[in-house]
Amino acid sequence: MIQHRGAKGATEKKVSAVKTSDVGSVSIADDVLSLIAYKATIDVDGVASMSGGLMTDLAALVRKGEIPKGVRIVKAGDEVAVEVSVEVEYGKDMTQIAADIQDAVGKALKEMSGIEVAAVNVNVEGVHISKPTEGRAEPPSDASL
Repeated sequence: MIQHRGAKGATEKKVSAVKTSDVGSVSIADDVLSLIAYKATIDVDGVASMSGGLMTDLAALVRKGEIPKGVRIVKAGDEVAVEVSVEVEYGKDMTQIAADIQDAVGKALKEMSGIEVAAVNVNVEGVHISKPTEGRAEPPSDASL
């Protein structure tokens, strides 16, 4: 673990990825990996939200630098395992969405951090049903009464 001193004192950050070379080492904090996984997940077609909702998570991330909800990083030797929890859009193929999430997260983490991803586990925790906007009867206006 590394220590980072902020305005409010020392805080510990978990680090899952450490690359060492002749020149030195590069460490990547878990919250950085979580953010990459979060972004890759919400960009998948059919993902309605993640645990806590997209806007809540983004606002918390900007405000406090918190790790987005709905993403968990687990170190597995030299690899990491990722667990994401999502809500999908009603009427979409959940198994295809989950497979797309697995591909997107694995690819994003490999390309951006160079680490090997042991597994991407997807938990579908809900289905988002949007209210119909077409075909609804509009309430009568005051002028027609």
